[in-house]
Amino acid sequence: MELITYRDDAFQQLAAQVINNHEGSLEPFYLPINTAYYQEYYNDNRSNISFCVSKGNKAYLLVFICEAKEKRFDYFNFPIKFLWCKNIDEPTRKGATSLAIKHLNQLLNGNKLDYQESVSYGLSSFATHLLKIGYKPNLLFQQIINLTLPETVLFSNLRKVYRANVRWGEKNIVFKVINSNSIYPGIMKDFKALHIFISGKETRSSLTWQLQEEMIEKGEAFAVLGFLNKELISASLFPFSKSECYYGVGAYRRDLFSKPISHSSIWNAITYAKQIGCKTFSMGEAYFDQPNTDNSKRITDKELSIAHFKQGFGGVITPVLRFESV
Repeated sequence: MELITYRDDAFQQLAAQVINNHEGSLEPFYLPINTAYYQEYYNDNRSNISFCVSKGNKAYLLVFICEAKEKRFDYFNFPIKFLWCKNIDEPTRKGATSLAIKHLNQLLNGNKLDYQESVSYGLSSFATHLLKIGYKPNLLFQQIINLTLPETVLFSNLRKVYRANVRWGEKNIVFKVINSNSIYPGIMKDFKALHIFISGKETRSSLTWQLQEEMIEKGEAFAVLGFLNKELISASLFPFSKSECYYGVGAYRRDLFSKPISHSSIWNAITYAKQIGCKTFSMGEAYFDQPNTDNSKRITDKELSIAHFKQGFGGVITPVLRFESV
């Protein structure tokens, strides 16, 4: 086995192997244009130092990581990620994990890292390694919709009032899904104009909007636009990978909040993500009002309200362990 770094000529081809044939779920944040977007959004100029473990022309493991910030390694403000190619036998997995850990230990050189993984059938070898060297797992929750279920079941899992709202939206609003085949010049200018109209100001750089348009062009995202009387009243962007779609950002006319304009928009995204083969639809982190016993930041009423809104779309609450150095 050998380790191929981001700067090696063979890296991009090997990384694409894993991304196109990975096991588990790949959040779209780790795809190239999404990464560029978050670098610009967070004004993050760190270098990508991701690497692959491979043998010959066969990639086994891809690890997403960038240079450290404040003595902590992550992937442009997201946790570092181990992404495995499908159908890797256990001896190969152990060998690849051992090589990756050895390389990470050299990179870290006493610094810390940010890592998380879903709780499923057991911890990965890397998560177990972190426990052994003193990392503490903190419990988070994510809301995940299983897109392998029939559409009729997905609809029945919506909150009762949401089902009525979706029906209203389908009857009164014209929705258009914009993908790499239907994108038109200036789509994000329309999105941006609606966003500024709603917020009353420009909240991020023009380059972030350009990168989001490129996400659609390169097949890393799609948009759902809603029109009422031929006027754009809603616009939402949904980054996606081959396995997961994510509810990214939405702009909805607040003066029309008496009408359920957001519910049908998200429902259109859920059904479209299912059509293009995504296995899951992530509504993001799920928040609950719990006692603040460990001096952690208390969940705000706004966060609880958003979580309640999102949970009306169904799915399951999935536990996630986020590992932190103590």
